Amino acid sequence: MLRRTALLTLVLCCSIFTATGDQRCGVRQDKTRSLITAGHNVQPGDYPWHAAIYQVLPLKHYICGGTLVGQSVVITSAHCVAVPGRRVARSIDELVVQLGKHLLNVRSDSEQEYGLSSIIVHEGFTGDNHGHDVALLITKDPVRYGKFVQPACLPTFSLANDRVVGTIVGWGYTEQSAVSNSLKAAGAPIVSQELCRSSNLGAFGGSLTEEMFCAGYRNGTNACNGDSGGGLFRNVRGSWFLLGIVSFTAAQEQDENRCSSTDYTAFVDVAKYKRWIRNNSGKSYVVKIANFTGT
Repeated sequence: MLRRTALLTLVLCCSIFTATGDQRCGVRQDKTRSLITAGHNVQPGDYPWHAAIYQVLPLKHYICGGTLVGQSVVITSAHCVAVPGRRVARSIDELVVQLGKHLLNVRSDSEQEYGLSSIIVHEGFTGDNHGHDVALLITKDPVRYGKFVQPACLPTFSLANDRVVGTIVGWGYTEQSAVSNSLKAAGAPIVSQELCRSSNLGAFGGSLTEEMFCAGYRNGTNACNGDSGGGLFRNVRGSWFLLGIVSFTAAQEQDENRCSSTDYTAFVDVAKYKRWIRNNSGKSYVVKIANFTGT
């Protein structure tokens, strides 16, 4: 059976870590709430660690999401920032990162934009096979923390247990087959690798590695084009932890360039890359300030 997958790119801890002083990770600074009772729109400041990655050459356009995990460190999918068709990083001049962003197509005073000093693609990244689909973006200047920009926490061991419900965040495709202008969030229960593989052998049978897990519903709620590189998060005792990075899902039979909304999504298990993240973040690496035991 041919493998049909869709990279979710293009148009769209357990320790607590910090980057400076006693700045806690994974904590929203905006304590007010809007009374939205239906749908999945979020309000500015709900996920202040979510980043937008833009390609700036030849024309500036949004390509992927990412997660701020240190004052100069954004983690994303390798396929978002690698040279198309190759396993090496793009030039740092081709990409910028925006933080504090809520509306994709509207600038606001809360936004911050950063050029990059380096792009680090995992040395084991296998391209179309999705192996080690993880990369780090190191910003030229330290990020300014505030109400709309905060780092997420990193787990020291996997929190991706079956039946745990995480939260996916992104500007990915909506039912209208276009990226959302407003940042959205959706619940996504984690499922076993066995269930994920058996649900669609063509998509997941040969691509799901031991460093990945699957999550989502098969009812039309799913990560889609434009969500790649973004995170799946879990709130543990008041702090938000980055569990996984959106990697791939199955492609639609009718349009193989578009995601299937009735299949699971494969995520990179962030906890299994904690040493790699630490070793490649240099002085920008987040510093452990408190331990968490139990789930």
